Amino acid sequence: MFGPNLAVLKAVMLLFGVAFAGFAGLYFTRFADRKLGIGVALLCALSPGMVHAASQILTDLPFAALLWVLIYLIDRPGRFDAGKIIGVTLIGAYAVSLRSTGVALGPALLLFALLHYREHGLKPLVPLAVWGGGLAILALFTNVGSAAVVSVHPQAMYEWIFIEKLPLHNISQYAQHMVASHIYPFPWDIANDVFHVLTVGLMVVGLAPWLRNNYKRFAVIFAACYVLMLIILPLTQLRYLWPLFPFFVFGMLNGVRILLERLRRAPRLAASGALAFAVLLVPPATMDVLNGPELIDVTDVPEARELFDYLEERAQTEELRVTFFKPRTLGWLTGIPTMGPPRGEPHCILGELGRQEITHVITGNLRAGGGSFLRAAMEFSPERFKEEYRNRMFTVYAFQRGPDAVTFEQSPECQRR
Repeated sequence: MFGPNLAVLKAVMLLFGVAFAGFAGLYFTRFADRKLGIGVALLCALSPGMVHAASQILTDLPFAALLWVLIYLIDRPGRFDAGKIIGVTLIGAYAVSLRSTGVALGPALLLFALLHYREHGLKPLVPLAVWGGGLAILALFTNVGSAAVVSVHPQAMYEWIFIEKLPLHNISQYAQHMVASHIYPFPWDIANDVFHVLTVGLMVVGLAPWLRNNYKRFAVIFAACYVLMLIILPLTQLRYLWPLFPFFVFGMLNGVRILLERLRRAPRLAASGALAFAVLLVPPATMDVLNGPELIDVTDVPEARELFDYLEERAQTEELRVTFFKPRTLGWLTGIPTMGPPRGEPHCILGELGRQEITHVITGNLRAGGGSFLRAAMEFSPERFKEEYRNRMFTVYAFQRGPDAVTFEQSPECQRR
């Protein structure tokens, strides 16, 4: 509607951020305690990752926001009528189109339908049937698998889970990422470590009884399916945990409430104390955001604009297909087909670049010198990369395709990475 207007886009991102914090807080206000819901909204809104994401054009925050709108809609009391079916179908499809990790909605909705069959019959499965039919139609015209976070190969999945013990690695990584939801209130690492040991203990105390009493709710079912999916995916990213942050924050605050209730035996004062605990974390959370590293958008970098101008000029006389660390931005602003750098062994990367008919490879980014996997492939076969353009930050290489094109789906060795 507005073209490449970054001000409008950032305003939309901010709205998604407000929706995420607002619906997560509203959910726990309705199904737990109003004061705890306010605390959840406060701390989720002030999580540094969320604040930074609200000013960047990324899909993760809109995805998290849509999930919580969906969770609130499904668990809202009442019949699973036509309005709810249409809402769930549209919002769920939108969420999955933003992040393919939203496929966890499928098994979650199936389990929800089974647990609530007496109340709703098969109605909760209607959105699932529509999504499946839509994917089947898309598969006739497009390569749906290319939009996935990872292309699934059965043998590769077996090796990830049972040979490489990937779930153990992922659990360890996400356990470290999880504490980001509890804020880093101190400037000292040791103090933050001690604080997080306490808050994780409170979170366990607070989540256990709530999960036991609410295990049939869609929120709990989806969280379980989403966690299982994250455990087996061969990728770990802090932002993948964002949809679960409200649970972590609620658990911590509910743990504070339970502790105070047992000490003072005053339920109303206990909930107020939990909210006060959340409010006490607001100033250090704010300082953490203000003191954090400045996030620079690639569109604000002069060298990036020079690069885009060069590529646009080349694209007027020849067909380009490039790989770049910000593929969506480059493709959106120039119209040139772009993909992100693949990950894997050098020969796997060379094969994938050839299969995708890549003509040019761009190295360099805002932090250092480009992806290590791509550079390893360039060192492995330097004769296939010829430098054609360079500025202070980026270098463009012409890529010479060879007969070794191979898909990650065809090669378990490549898919494993």
